[in-house]
Amino acid sequence: MCYKVLANVFFHTKQIKDALVVSDRGRARLLNGLLQKYGMNGEINDDVLEYKDIESLLSQYKCSTFFYTDFYPMVCVFIIENDRELQFSMKRFGCTCKCADTVTFEMLIDKALNEIEIWDHVPDNCENRSLDRPPYEVAVRDPEEIKSLAEEFEKSHLPGKKRSPDDEKPQKSEESIKGSALEWLHKSLLSYDAIHSFKQDGTHAVTNHIKYFGQEDEILIIPDGSLYKVPFAALRDPDTGRYLSEDKRIRLIPSLATLKALHGRTEDYYSKNGAVIVGNPLVGKVMFDGEETEFDPLDNAFAEVIAVGNVCKATPLTGEKATKQAVIQRLNEGVAVVHIAAHGSLTKGTIALAPSPEVSATKIPDEEDYMLTMAEVQQAQVRAQLVVLSCCHTGRGEIRAEGVVSMCRAFLASGARAVVASLWAIDDDATFEFMFKFYTRLMDGKSSSVSLHQAMNEIRNSSGYSEPKYWAPFFLMGKDVTIKC
Repeated sequence: MCYKVLANVFFHTKQIKDALVVSDRGRARLLNGLLQKYGMNGEINDDVLEYKDIESLLSQYKCSTFFYTDFYPMVCVFIIENDRELQFSMKRFGCTCKCADTVTFEMLIDKALNEIEIWDHVPDNCENRSLDRPPYEVAVRDPEEIKSLAEEFEKSHLPGKKRSPDDEKPQKSEESIKGSALEWLHKSLLSYDAIHSFKQDGTHAVTNHIKYFGQEDEILIIPDGSLYKVPFAALRDPDTGRYLSEDKRIRLIPSLATLKALHGRTEDYYSKNGAVIVGNPLVGKVMFDGEETEFDPLDNAFAEVIAVGNVCKATPLTGEKATKQAVIQRLNEGVAVVHIAAHGSLTKGTIALAPSPEVSATKIPDEEDYMLTMAEVQQAQVRAQLVVLSCCHTGRGEIRAEGVVSMCRAFLASGARAVVASLWAIDDDATFEFMFKFYTRLMDGKSSSVSLHQAMNEIRNSSGYSEPKYWAPFFLMGKDVTIKC
């Protein structure tokens, strides 16, 4: 909070570059706190990144960078592109309406997620791979509450809804209104009426843009707070009706300091080949949270890793062979790809694996006998090019963005170069199709961002999974890696 307050001071005194630097340092400090929560050692130095370092770092990437900072009730975005001055724009969210509630950015995100039908349509064919229990589980908003807030928001915020003589004319059809939150988020977060450019001498100019958008094919997004819940892939251009992921490759980074740390690791640091594919470990009867528990089998996870193993030419670790010791050994040996489809806890930063037969023969295994912790992942010095987390999700229509992102951050800090995960659970058949298409392109030599982009578009264009709820949850965090097996 202290970093955010200081950044706000810099922002209002027109010291925009300092505001960006301080905002990023605050996130690096938060990451160190997260690592300590998981029992890990902090590795991100939050005192060394200056604006000249940011310019030098991003000049090596051919992408448009959108750095978001949540100054409630405003969201500020810093726009960084090669050969252009630092730019920023602001958008105010939240208004005091006559209704009892205040429409906030969080509610707008909820409305967008509701439009995608994440909460209305809970997949029947979706395994619950999450071990988290209340109170961590996110309460699903009542549909009537969402509808009421959406109507109030549309009256006062949505484009074309201002009071005018034209209000008596027929309004937009219900079909076009349905996507309004996704379109409004696109307009608010990626296009602006006014862009402020700050030059080296401290002066700034305001450039009017009816339509502003990143000029590169790839967009690097650095969210903040509730923006991690935004389904960026599903944001829709109100002018063309096209989704952001149709035209742009999207990549997330927790902070610029994290990107610098990843960039500082040489190619020799990472493993060049090999894969450890883990799915449906036979956990059996174990002690969990002080109680004797038996985890449900994950048959769909088994089918998923068999398919992934065939594409990657690797034998998956499944059932009783997917022991904690076997997985740690493979991580120590070094592999380019890690894929995990198992039960997991986002709050604890743990993944449930099979206990060793020796332990199971003598007692009911304790958590330390079968739970892989993030601290143990860090000790194993993971040097994987890519980690895919197909675990920890719940089949009950819940959004756990903070926990998912925390786990991704922890793997990056442990030595991984990139992580693929999802914000919400989808139909297991759709997950199977997505993973197969993603790995097929990855093994053909395409980069992780290209593989994700093409798999997402192919799923979207299929007859059974064309709706955003099937393809929009997947995201890539970290560097854009290419696997050369």
